[in-house]
Amino acid sequence: MRQILFLLRNFKRLVRDHRGQDLIEWTASLAVFLMLCGAIAMYFWVWWNQAAAAGAVHDGTYLAAIRGGSAADGTARSYDMLRSVVGQFANQYQIQFVNDPRKSVRGDVKTNKTFVIPFIGNLPYTIRAHSFQRLERFYGGPVGKRDANFWWW
Repeated sequence: MRQILFLLRNFKRLVRDHRGQDLIEWTASLAVFLMLCGAIAMYFWVWWNQAAAAGAVHDGTYLAAIRGGSAADGTARSYDMLRSVVGQFANQYQIQFVNDPRKSVRGDVKTNKTFVIPFIGNLPYTIRAHSFQRLERFYGGPVGKRDANFWWW
């Protein structure tokens, strides 16, 4: 019985005593702060990959267009740009260039990646970018009637 009374007195004293409360609050808020920092870093990584993919596919499509629709040149340039920005992560991108019958080149780049976040689970995200360029050094002629004698028709 004496031990129970001793525990009750100590429990009442601990409830009234506020020493160490700031350490508990700091520890609880640190976890929230670190999760917020992690979310910001993840968002930045996705944004950085999207910007890199958009720039790479645009530059590769433009290079393919000025080289007469050479998909190999465009793909090589896009991979070079991606490697310079995101490093070895560029190997996970799929790049495709298509010569369009409208005398143009269309380029697509995409990746499907899944990050495993501890205690949360899988976080899938997709990076996609597209570009469309007319072939350079292409003159389709003036728009006009069939068999017209003048260019303004």
